[in-house]
Amino acid sequence: MSIEQLRDHYQRRGYCIHPHRLPLHLLEAANKAIDQWIDEYPLQEKHAVFEIHPQYQSHEEELFRSAEGIYGFLESEALDERSQLRVKKRDAFNKIGHALHDLIPEVGALAEHEVIRQCVGVTGIEVAHLIQSMVIFKSARFGAAVPWHQDATYLISTPQSVFGLWIALEDATLNNGCLWVAPGHHRSPLRELYKVDWASRSGLKHPLHDQPWPMESEAIPLEVKAGSVVIFHDHMPHKSEMNISEKSRRALTFHCHDSRAAWSAENWLHRRRLSPHLISAMAEL
Repeated sequence: MSIEQLRDHYQRRGYCIHPHRLPLHLLEAANKAIDQWIDEYPLQEKHAVFEIHPQYQSHEEELFRSAEGIYGFLESEALDERSQLRVKKRDAFNKIGHALHDLIPEVGALAEHEVIRQCVGVTGIEVAHLIQSMVIFKSARFGAAVPWHQDATYLISTPQSVFGLWIALEDATLNNGCLWVAPGHHRSPLRELYKVDWASRSGLKHPLHDQPWPMESEAIPLEVKAGSVVIFHDHMPHKSEMNISEKSRRALTFHCHDSRAAWSAENWLHRRRLSPHLISAMAEL
């Protein structure tokens, strides 16, 4: 399959899976570095818990600071009624983000690989700015479901040019919480927009459109092997189910935008100290 064929699939359906996988030795190095980061991360007295759909974000300062650092956000079910961990530390995280590609060399090495440059080529963008990186965890029999959402709710460029690269650090299956998408629904309107008032350092999610989320019959699961890369449009509704298996499902997500596009001042994510991480597209597989 050529770049042109992948680009056609991406434009028509809102996503595609790169035909080649990232090398296993790079995945192993990244997973080892991520485990080391978790082991060394000092949990605070008041833990930041990941929340995807509340009107207000309850840990906004951690969210804002994570734009140029790495912060851990826990699963709510990882804490007991006294806000103490009730699971092993490595099993407690929902995600860590959002500057891993800058601060963990093994993650940066993945961002430099030719497969990632080819993925940029699939979108039709010549030079992309890698604005965000995060690891999303689903621990065995524990990782929570994530409901339908669109990434453009949280990442705003003008003109719209954001896209996601979802990288399987472990095999993703129906049982351990693989990604689900709704082909063609990237043409649906943006339903919500999270904007920050920097004067008060507070964010609010604004409703934009009452378009229903896709029906279950319109959704397809993306079961992929470790090293696979899913490219998806920022208006593509996507979700994942709870991990009901004995195997964890760890994924690394890169979010990029066209380097020529303007980045909204109302975005929660601003990189003021770190230099832009640019990825030049490759036009051939």
